[in-house]
Amino acid sequence: MVSAQQFGEAAAGRSDDDAVLRSQHVAGVEVPQQLVAPVVKRELNSFLAFVKRRDAGLETDEDTDQEPVKTTV
Repeated sequence: MVSAQQFGEAAAGRSDDDAVLRSQHVAGVEVPQQLVAPVVKRELNSFLAFVKRRDAGLETDEDTDQEPVKTTV
């Protein structure tokens, strides 16, 4: 159980555990986000360009660059 003093230290940001959790967050969440963001942006732009072409009648809904997905085992 956390004592009131420990809770107060953690809330004030003076706890060693708090620093460890922050460093783990940066290493576990923020770094991968920064690495994946350009890929997500490129794929989203590609998809939006496809939707615009499809809405303009330049493309059909058929996916020509991939095989159909097999949904049964």
